[in-house]
Amino acid sequence: MHAVPPRVVLIGLLMKILFLTPELPVPADSGAKVRAYHLLRYLAEQHTITLVTFASPQSLVSPELQTLCSEVYTVSATRSRLRDMAAFATSWFTRRPFAIERWASVAMERLVSQLVFQAAANAVPFDLVHADQLVMAQFAEPLLLPRLIDMHYSASHVFDLLSSERSGLRRWHYRREAVLLRRYERSVAETFEAVTLTSTADQAGLHAQGVSDDKLTVIPLAVDAEAERVVQRSSASQTIINLASLHWQPNVDGVCWFGKEVLPLVRRALPDAELLICGAQPPPVVYACAERTPGIIVTGYLPDPYPQLERSAVLIVPQHTGGAQPVKILEGLARGIPVVATGHSCVGVDVQAGTHLLVADTPSAFADAIILLLREPEFASRLASTGREHVLAAHNWRSRYPLIEAVYTQLRAPRTQQPLDMVDYALIEPYGRSQDPGLRIQ
Repeated sequence: MHAVPPRVVLIGLLMKILFLTPELPVPADSGAKVRAYHLLRYLAEQHTITLVTFASPQSLVSPELQTLCSEVYTVSATRSRLRDMAAFATSWFTRRPFAIERWASVAMERLVSQLVFQAAANAVPFDLVHADQLVMAQFAEPLLLPRLIDMHYSASHVFDLLSSERSGLRRWHYRREAVLLRRYERSVAETFEAVTLTSTADQAGLHAQGVSDDKLTVIPLAVDAEAERVVQRSSASQTIINLASLHWQPNVDGVCWFGKEVLPLVRRALPDAELLICGAQPPPVVYACAERTPGIIVTGYLPDPYPQLERSAVLIVPQHTGGAQPVKILEGLARGIPVVATGHSCVGVDVQAGTHLLVADTPSAFADAIILLLREPEFASRLASTGREHVLAAHNWRSRYPLIEAVYTQLRAPRTQQPLDMVDYALIEPYGRSQDPGLRIQ
């Protein structure tokens, strides 16, 4: 077990928080990581945080994360097709969703349990546990602490949408996952003391499943708009850019839809128009789309996207399915680049079509919006300027994330020390699973 050396902590901080994430929040290069990162930034100003997270064997904990957290613990995970097959088989017998079962980890269970026990034994117990994303709920659920689950969005709704667009075995699998996830979401929401989400649509979905509104709090996604540098674009550019992470199937579906259905319409009007696909982990289907469609360039992940943004005229967010994670919209607007997005992509953000960005859902409407921005650079600049001003005012992390304080205040339990001989020793040993050789504590 490896812990990053603790930072200096000032006396008088309000709470001691155990924060669980499925991946290191830094670099903050996806919607989920952006949310966790800015929450940690806000919380670290007043509270002490112990971060426990999965990480690849090659991952390093950034100095910034070490500064934000009093301690950082990582559990190393190795993914493989064989392990996924085993998780699917386990899901078949346990009736837990595959999406949850593939994250099961004895190493994580033991580490979290031991940290809670040791803190109590040293008379400095945790005030609460914050589980980031549904997959981490399984590690917080057995703890004798107030528990918050930040679901972000409804995973069951994502699989409902995916199943409607698939056929055969894949459709059957997505339908099964949707059913199991709906039941799991409801169980977690009923078990945990508090649930946070990014949109009122997801809140309504859980409420429709019978979860009390008293447990549900919407905390919208936010970015550090002030820190984003305004892109200096060329008015003559005819380049379109997409920065979505491509390990998420709805993002893959969206960019392939744009490449197949929309880009040819744009190039019919503007033959020099091109699409840059700059998301991380592009799968073979994205490269195949680029080979079939003229004008597509696949770069893969860019640690610094600004050079490519500066050669681009417009950023697209063409997602049609899945849990809307509109961080790319907010980041694009904060960087002062015109944005065209689908209505689905905008769920959870307070933006007005035609004022802050352009919104279109059909191939012809999406193409018309792109063509308008490429042909009218002055209009594009005004749209981008208005969009940035709006994000600065309405989606800045410093103004959004104080909402978490009210939730924490309701959760906080009295700091009464439980005698060690009364501790439930199920906290120390995991619930009967055999040691997983593919997951190890660093």
